[in-house]
Amino acid sequence: MSWNKEGQHVAGVYLGAYTVSGSVTESRVCYGGRVSHTVKLDQPAKVFGRIAEVLILYDTDLFPIG
Repeated sequence: MSWNKEGQHVAGVYLGAYTVSGSVTESRVCYGGRVSHTVKLDQPAKVFGRIAEVLILYDTDLFPIG
């Protein structure tokens, strides 16, 4: 399985507390080797009192849909 998930529809858990889903717009290898993904959410999510339309999640916090 490739680390690059650009264009894939995924679901995940942001900061261990917020379940989200959306499309990956960017995948990158971070300093230290972890992989992060920029996810454009299907629906805006309220996170810590703010509305988020895009979130960055680590590869370990995502799972594919479908």
